[in-house]
Amino acid sequence: MVAIRKVDSEEVTMKQQQIRYLLKWSTLLLISSLVGCATTSSFVTLDAVGPGRTPCNIGASPGYLRVYTATEEHNDGDVMYYPHTEYTICNPNGTRFRTVSNHIGMHDEDPATVTLPSGHYVIIADSETDGRIKVPVTVGEGRTTVVELEGKRARNPSDVDPADAVKTPSGQIAGWRAAS
Repeated sequence: MVAIRKVDSEEVTMKQQQIRYLLKWSTLLLISSLVGCATTSSFVTLDAVGPGRTPCNIGASPGYLRVYTATEEHNDGDVMYYPHTEYTICNPNGTRFRTVSNHIGMHDEDPATVTLPSGHYVIIADSETDGRIKVPVTVGEGRTTVVELEGKRARNPSDVDPADAVKTPSGQIAGWRAAS
């Protein structure tokens, strides 16, 4: 026997109610995931990071992005592994472009190198020292842009001209300032 109840002068079966409920919540989840890059929140936003001190070409050829995000502890019995956390790449207008898992498996401690069309993007990633961070990045043709948000990889500040460095609020060097 199917339970029936009256809603707005129409008979609705339990199955129809379940479908409506799932559709409502699925739509809300979809909308929230699509606006994830465009929402304003309490993220710290850094200056733009680029592939180095010299200007880069933005054109038809791709470039590369490597982001050293915070790591997660993964215990595999007797061995501890520290894979990097995922991050999101957004277009400059705030729309989500891609989510990067940033490791192949739980035993992979190297961040992924992502091939992207050359251009300007915004990444949203976890930093080990400063929480969730937004970093505008420039990806140049044939060049690799590196963003360092993993505390143990921090560059020695004496090795970098302060005018060339983009720093997190805690003072960690996150990368080279994008050439203008």
